[in-house]
Amino acid sequence: MASTPSTLTDEHRELAIDASVLINLLGTGEAEAVLLALARPIIIASEVYREVKRDPFTGTDATGIVSALETRGLVTRFDLDAEGTAHMLDLVSAPGSDALDDGEAATIALGARRRCCVVIDEMRGRRIANGVPIEAGVLGTLDILACRSVQKALGETRFHAAILSAARAARMRFPVEYGAWVETLLGEDEARSLPGLRAYYRTRR
Repeated sequence: MASTPSTLTDEHRELAIDASVLINLLGTGEAEAVLLALARPIIIASEVYREVKRDPFTGTDATGIVSALETRGLVTRFDLDAEGTAHMLDLVSAPGSDALDDGEAATIALGARRRCCVVIDEMRGRRIANGVPIEAGVLGTLDILACRSVQKALGETRFHAAILSAARAARMRFPVEYGAWVETLLGEDEARSLPGLRAYYRTRR
């Protein structure tokens, strides 16, 4: 089993995931297996459901794919209540660099209302979520993809392929601090070809 940069723990009992995270999961080609391996409730705001429009492999409508995950109970969709909606609108209408799109804002508001962990990748969204603060913490896609239970469920070959597929099909971006781990996993030649690692390689110049 590969080492892991994941900070996901058993204390993260429920995960509210943003649209980009769900797209990355679809991009692995192993979304069902990953969600099953996580073995905890994965929730999305209705605004996130509406934002995930494109299958990262085919470019066609992804609504059916997400609906199938929902039907199987692998993700659960939530409408925000009045307080959550007000929180979302505050985040969307924040001034300047603090403004978020609907999906990010709804994910943070949902996490705050349910007191659960928020999984979001964009730096602005993470900064805002950490400032709310989210009671159960803020994670990113790699925290859930690279956790031990997912690696064990997929096995080495499928896990390697899933990370590479998400990087290519969904154009998943990797945090700079995890760049060395991804490079070790995929090999330097493969890693350098991925747009999601450009920021990491810029830091090494």
